[in-house]
Amino acid sequence: MTKAFTDDNRTVYRSTYRYLRWVMVAALVALFLSVLIQSLMAGCWLGSVSAYYYTPARTVFVGALIVFGSALIAYKGRAPEEDVALNFAGYMAIVVAMVPTTEDDLCPASGFGQTKDAVGDAVLNNVWSLIGITAIALSLLLARWWLHDRKSVVSNAAPRITRIRTRVVAVVCITVLVGELWYFLVNPDFFMERSHGIAAITMVAGLVGVMIFNASIVDHAAAVYRVGYWALAALLVLLAGAVLLASEPHLILFLELVVFGVFVAYWILQSIEMWREPEDFVQSPADSDGSGPLAGERAVPAAT
Repeated sequence: MTKAFTDDNRTVYRSTYRYLRWVMVAALVALFLSVLIQSLMAGCWLGSVSAYYYTPARTVFVGALIVFGSALIAYKGRAPEEDVALNFAGYMAIVVAMVPTTEDDLCPASGFGQTKDAVGDAVLNNVWSLIGITAIALSLLLARWWLHDRKSVVSNAAPRITRIRTRVVAVVCITVLVGELWYFLVNPDFFMERSHGIAAITMVAGLVGVMIFNASIVDHAAAVYRVGYWALAALLVLLAGAVLLASEPHLILFLELVVFGVFVAYWILQSIEMWREPEDFVQSPADSDGSGPLAGERAVPAAT
Protein backbone atom coordinates (compact mmCIF):
# COMPACT_ATOMS: atom_id res chain seq x y z
CA MET A 1 0.00 0.00 0.00
CA THR A 2 1.46 3.36 -1.00
CA LYS A 3 1.73 6.28 1.38
CA ALA A 4 -0.53 8.39 -0.85
CA PHE A 5 -3.25 5.72 -0.74
CA THR A 6 -2.97 5.51 3.04
CA ASP A 7 -3.20 9.28 3.41
CA ASP A 8 -6.27 9.38 1.17
CA ASN A 9 -7.94 6.72 3.29
CA ARG A 10 -7.16 8.60 6.48
CA THR A 11 -8.73 11.73 5.00
CA VAL A 12 -11.90 9.82 4.11
CA TYR A 13 -12.12 8.15 7.53
CA ARG A 14 -11.46 11.41 9.34
CA SER A 15 -14.18 13.20 7.34
CA THR A 16 -16.65 10.38 7.98
CA TYR A 17 -15.86 10.52 11.70
CA ARG A 18 -16.41 14.26 11.81
CA TYR A 19 -19.67 14.06 9.86
CA LEU A 20 -20.93 11.42 12.31
CA ARG A 21 -20.26 13.80 15.18
CA TRP A 22 -22.00 16.72 13.53
CA VAL A 23 -25.06 14.75 12.41
CA MET A 24 -25.86 14.26 16.12
CA VAL A 25 -25.83 18.02 16.65
CA ALA A 26 -27.95 18.51 13.53
CA ALA A 27 -30.55 15.99 14.78
CA LEU A 28 -31.00 17.77 18.12
CA VAL A 29 -31.09 21.22 16.51
CA ALA A 30 -33.73 19.97 14.06
CA LEU A 31 -35.80 18.71 17.00
CA PHE A 32 -35.52 22.09 18.74
CA LEU A 33 -36.55 23.94 15.56
CA SER A 34 -39.48 21.59 14.97
CA VAL A 35 -40.79 22.16 18.50
CA LEU A 36 -40.32 25.92 18.12
CA ILE A 37 -42.05 26.10 14.72
CA GLN A 38 -44.99 23.96 15.86
CA SER A 39 -45.46 26.05 19.01
CA LEU A 40 -45.39 29.32 17.08
CA MET A 41 -47.84 27.99 14.48
CA ALA A 42 -50.22 26.68 17.16
CA GLY A 43 -49.85 29.76 19.33
CA CYS A 44 -49.25 27.67 22.45
CA TRP A 45 -46.67 25.39 24.06
CA LEU A 46 -47.04 21.81 25.22
CA GLY A 47 -45.75 20.54 28.55
CA SER A 48 -42.78 18.52 27.30
CA VAL A 49 -40.73 17.79 24.22
CA SER A 50 -42.19 14.27 24.13
CA ALA A 51 -45.74 15.63 23.93
CA TYR A 52 -44.94 16.96 20.45
CA TYR A 53 -45.26 13.38 19.24
CA TYR A 54 -48.99 14.14 18.92
CA THR A 55 -48.46 17.19 16.69
CA PRO A 56 -47.18 17.81 13.15
CA ALA A 57 -43.69 17.73 14.71
CA ARG A 58 -44.03 13.95 15.14
CA THR A 59 -41.90 12.98 12.15
CA VAL A 60 -38.98 15.18 13.23
CA PHE A 61 -39.35 14.11 16.88
CA VAL A 62 -39.17 10.39 16.05
CA GLY A 63 -36.63 10.75 13.25
CA ALA A 64 -34.28 13.05 15.18
CA LEU A 65 -34.18 10.77 18.23
CA ILE A 66 -33.60 7.65 16.12
CA VAL A 67 -30.81 9.39 14.18
CA PHE A 68 -29.31 10.69 17.42
CA GLY A 69 -29.53 7.32 19.14
CA SER A 70 -28.16 5.38 16.17
CA ALA A 71 -25.22 7.77 15.85
CA LEU A 72 -24.43 7.43 19.56
CA ILE A 73 -24.35 3.65 19.18
CA ALA A 74 -22.18 3.83 16.05
CA TYR A 75 -19.76 6.29 17.64
CA LYS A 76 -16.71 4.69 19.28
CA GLY A 77 -15.73 6.07 22.67
CA ARG A 78 -12.16 6.76 23.74
CA ALA A 79 -12.47 4.36 26.69
CA PRO A 80 -14.46 1.12 27.15
CA GLU A 81 -16.75 2.54 29.86
CA GLU A 82 -17.49 5.61 27.72
CA ASP A 83 -18.37 3.33 24.82
CA VAL A 84 -20.82 1.36 26.97
CA ALA A 85 -22.47 4.61 28.12
CA LEU A 86 -22.70 5.86 24.52
CA ASN A 87 -24.36 2.62 23.38
CA PHE A 88 -26.80 2.65 26.28
CA ALA A 89 -27.78 6.31 25.89
CA GLY A 90 -28.27 5.77 22.16
CA TYR A 91 -30.47 2.73 22.70
CA MET A 92 -32.60 4.57 25.25
CA ALA A 93 -33.00 7.51 22.85
CA ILE A 94 -34.48 5.10 20.30
CA VAL A 95 -36.88 3.70 22.94
CA VAL A 96 -37.96 7.27 23.79
CA ALA A 97 -38.81 7.77 20.11
CA MET A 98 -40.69 4.49 19.74
CA VAL A 99 -42.72 4.54 22.96
CA PRO A 100 -44.59 7.86 23.21
CA THR A 101 -45.68 9.61 26.38
CA THR A 102 -49.33 10.37 27.03
CA GLU A 103 -50.99 13.22 25.16
CA ASP A 104 -51.45 16.48 27.07
CA ASP A 105 -54.22 19.07 26.61
CA LEU A 106 -52.29 22.34 26.85
CA CYS A 107 -52.92 23.08 23.16
CA PRO A 108 -56.00 22.55 20.99
CA ALA A 109 -56.17 19.18 19.23
CA SER A 110 -53.93 19.21 16.17
CA GLY A 111 -55.46 16.25 14.36
CA PHE A 112 -52.34 14.14 14.97
CA GLY A 113 -53.71 12.37 18.03
CA GLN A 114 -54.13 8.60 18.19
CA THR A 115 -56.36 6.31 20.17
CA LYS A 116 -54.79 4.27 22.95
CA ASP A 117 -55.23 1.11 20.87
CA ALA A 118 -53.51 2.71 17.86
CA VAL A 119 -50.57 3.83 20.00
CA GLY A 120 -50.38 0.34 21.50
CA ASP A 121 -50.27 -1.26 18.05
CA ALA A 122 -47.53 1.14 16.96
CA VAL A 123 -45.44 0.44 20.06
CA LEU A 124 -45.88 -3.30 19.61
CA ASN A 125 -44.68 -3.10 16.01
CA ASN A 126 -41.80 -0.73 16.76
CA VAL A 127 -40.42 -2.49 19.82
CA TRP A 128 -40.54 -5.93 18.22
CA SER A 129 -38.64 -4.46 15.26
CA LEU A 130 -36.08 -3.00 17.69
CA ILE A 131 -35.75 -6.35 19.48
CA GLY A 132 -35.27 -8.09 16.14
CA ILE A 133 -32.46 -5.84 14.93
CA THR A 134 -30.87 -5.97 18.38
CA ALA A 135 -30.83 -9.77 18.24
CA ILE A 136 -29.23 -9.70 14.78
CA ALA A 137 -26.59 -7.18 15.87
CA LEU A 138 -25.75 -9.12 19.02
CA SER A 139 -25.47 -12.35 17.01
CA LEU A 140 -23.00 -10.73 14.62
CA LEU A 141 -20.97 -9.29 17.50
CA LEU A 142 -20.92 -12.68 19.23
CA ALA A 143 -19.78 -14.36 16.01
CA ARG A 144 -17.03 -11.78 15.57
CA TRP A 145 -15.93 -12.28 19.19
CA TRP A 146 -15.89 -16.07 18.75
CA LEU A 147 -13.92 -15.95 15.49
CA HIS A 148 -11.32 -13.56 16.91
CA ASP A 149 -9.94 -15.92 19.57
CA ARG A 150 -12.61 -14.86 22.08
CA LYS A 151 -10.65 -11.81 23.23
CA SER A 152 -11.97 -9.84 26.16
CA VAL A 153 -14.00 -6.74 25.27
CA VAL A 154 -11.90 -4.89 27.83
CA SER A 155 -8.20 -5.47 27.28
CA ASN A 156 -6.31 -6.98 30.19
CA ALA A 157 -3.73 -4.28 29.55
CA ALA A 158 -6.26 -1.62 30.57
CA PRO A 159 -5.92 -0.21 34.11
CA ARG A 160 -7.72 -2.25 36.75
CA ILE A 161 -10.04 0.64 37.63
CA THR A 162 -11.05 0.88 33.96
CA ARG A 163 -11.87 -2.83 33.79
CA ILE A 164 -13.92 -2.68 37.00
CA ARG A 165 -15.73 0.51 36.02
CA THR A 166 -16.58 -0.83 32.56
CA ARG A 167 -18.02 -4.04 33.98
CA VAL A 168 -20.08 -2.19 36.60
CA VAL A 169 -21.48 0.20 34.00
CA ALA A 170 -22.25 -2.70 31.65
CA VAL A 171 -24.10 -4.61 34.38
CA VAL A 172 -26.20 -1.57 35.28
CA CYS A 173 -27.07 -0.87 31.64
CA ILE A 174 -27.92 -4.49 30.88
CA THR A 175 -30.11 -4.65 34.00
CA VAL A 176 -32.14 -1.65 32.83
CA LEU A 177 -32.50 -3.11 29.32
CA VAL A 178 -33.52 -6.55 30.62
CA GLY A 179 -36.02 -4.89 32.97
CA GLU A 180 -37.58 -2.96 30.09
CA LEU A 181 -37.76 -6.14 27.98
CA TRP A 182 -39.30 -8.09 30.86
CA TYR A 183 -42.13 -5.61 31.29
CA PHE A 184 -42.70 -5.44 27.54
CA LEU A 185 -43.17 -9.21 27.44
CA VAL A 186 -45.09 -9.85 30.68
CA ASN A 187 -46.78 -6.54 31.52
CA PRO A 188 -47.25 -4.49 28.35
CA ASP A 189 -49.64 -2.04 30.05
CA PHE A 190 -46.96 -1.11 32.60
CA PHE A 191 -44.44 -0.88 29.77
CA MET A 192 -46.69 1.49 27.81
CA GLU A 193 -47.25 3.65 30.88
CA ARG A 194 -43.73 3.87 32.30
CA SER A 195 -41.21 2.89 29.64
CA HIS A 196 -41.00 6.32 28.00
CA GLY A 197 -40.14 8.07 31.27
CA ILE A 198 -37.65 5.38 32.32
CA ALA A 199 -35.94 5.50 28.94
CA ALA A 200 -35.73 9.31 28.99
CA ILE A 201 -34.24 9.42 32.50
CA THR A 202 -31.73 6.64 31.84
CA MET A 203 -30.79 8.20 28.49
CA VAL A 204 -29.80 11.39 30.30
CA ALA A 205 -27.95 9.30 32.91
CA GLY A 206 -26.03 7.62 30.08
CA LEU A 207 -25.12 11.00 28.59
CA VAL A 208 -23.88 12.19 31.98
CA GLY A 209 -21.75 9.04 32.15
CA VAL A 210 -20.33 9.79 28.70
CA MET A 211 -19.25 13.24 29.90
CA ILE A 212 -17.74 11.98 33.15
CA PHE A 213 -15.85 9.06 31.60
CA ASN A 214 -14.52 11.27 28.83
CA ALA A 215 -13.42 13.94 31.33
CA SER A 216 -11.53 11.32 33.32
CA ILE A 217 -9.31 10.32 30.37
CA VAL A 218 -8.47 13.75 28.94
CA ASP A 219 -4.70 14.19 29.08
CA HIS A 220 -3.16 16.88 31.27
CA ALA A 221 -2.26 19.00 28.26
CA ALA A 222 -5.99 19.56 27.69
CA ALA A 223 -6.99 20.35 31.28
CA VAL A 224 -9.25 23.20 30.16
CA TYR A 225 -11.42 20.67 28.34
CA ARG A 226 -11.58 18.44 31.40
CA VAL A 227 -12.90 21.33 33.48
CA GLY A 228 -15.48 22.09 30.80
CA TYR A 229 -16.64 18.47 30.64
CA TRP A 230 -17.02 18.21 34.41
CA ALA A 231 -18.90 21.52 34.54
CA LEU A 232 -21.31 20.48 31.77
CA ALA A 233 -21.85 17.06 33.39
CA ALA A 234 -22.70 18.71 36.72
CA LEU A 235 -25.07 21.14 34.97
CA LEU A 236 -26.79 18.25 33.19
CA VAL A 237 -27.32 16.44 36.51
CA LEU A 238 -28.85 19.58 38.05
CA LEU A 239 -31.13 20.11 35.07
CA ALA A 240 -32.27 16.48 35.05
CA GLY A 241 -33.07 16.76 38.76
CA ALA A 242 -34.99 19.97 38.13
CA VAL A 243 -37.05 18.26 35.40
CA LEU A 244 -38.00 15.46 37.80
CA LEU A 245 -38.98 17.92 40.56
CA ALA A 246 -40.73 20.51 38.41
CA SER A 247 -44.52 20.52 38.37
CA GLU A 248 -45.22 23.42 35.99
CA PRO A 249 -45.51 21.92 32.46
CA HIS A 250 -43.94 24.76 30.52
CA LEU A 251 -40.99 24.78 32.92
CA ILE A 252 -40.47 21.09 32.20
CA LEU A 253 -40.44 21.80 28.46
CA PHE A 254 -37.92 24.60 28.91
CA LEU A 255 -35.65 22.46 31.09
CA GLU A 256 -35.77 19.56 28.62
CA LEU A 257 -34.73 21.85 25.77
CA VAL A 258 -31.87 23.18 27.89
CA VAL A 259 -30.78 19.58 28.64
CA PHE A 260 -30.44 18.98 24.90
CA GLY A 261 -28.61 22.30 24.60
CA VAL A 262 -26.10 21.32 27.29
CA PHE A 263 -25.28 18.07 25.53
CA VAL A 264 -24.88 19.91 22.22
CA ALA A 265 -22.46 22.30 23.97
CA TYR A 266 -20.50 19.32 25.32
CA TRP A 267 -20.39 17.64 21.91
CA ILE A 268 -19.17 20.81 20.22
CA LEU A 269 -16.51 21.34 22.91
CA GLN A 270 -15.27 17.77 22.48
CA SER A 271 -15.24 18.20 18.71
CA ILE A 272 -13.01 21.25 19.12
CA GLU A 273 -10.68 19.28 21.40
CA MET A 274 -10.41 16.42 18.93
CA TRP A 275 -10.33 18.47 15.71
CA ARG A 276 -6.76 17.60 14.91
CA GLU A 277 -5.11 16.43 11.74
CA PRO A 278 -3.61 12.92 11.30
CA GLU A 279 -0.06 14.24 11.40
CA ASP A 280 -0.69 15.39 14.97
CA PHE A 281 -0.94 11.77 16.06
CA VAL A 282 0.99 8.56 15.96
CA GLN A 283 -0.70 5.20 15.63
CA SER A 284 -1.82 3.80 18.94
CA PRO A 285 -2.04 0.10 19.87
CA ALA A 286 -5.81 0.31 19.50
CA ASP A 287 -5.38 1.36 15.87
CA SER A 288 -3.07 -1.55 15.10
CA ASP A 289 -5.96 -4.02 15.07
CA GLY A 290 -8.29 -1.71 13.23
CA SER A 291 -10.45 -0.88 16.24
CA GLY A 292 -9.34 2.69 16.85
CA PRO A 293 -10.62 5.51 14.67
CA LEU A 294 -8.18 7.51 12.61
CA ALA A 295 -9.57 10.90 13.48
CA GLY A 296 -8.00 11.28 16.90
CA GLU A 297 -9.78 8.78 19.12
CA ARG A 298 -7.57 6.39 21.03
CA ALA A 299 -4.56 8.09 19.48
CA VAL A 300 -1.73 9.74 21.35
CA PRO A 301 -0.04 13.03 20.47
CA ALA A 302 3.06 12.66 18.36
CA ALA A 303 6.35 13.40 20.03
CA THR A 304 7.81 16.80 19.33
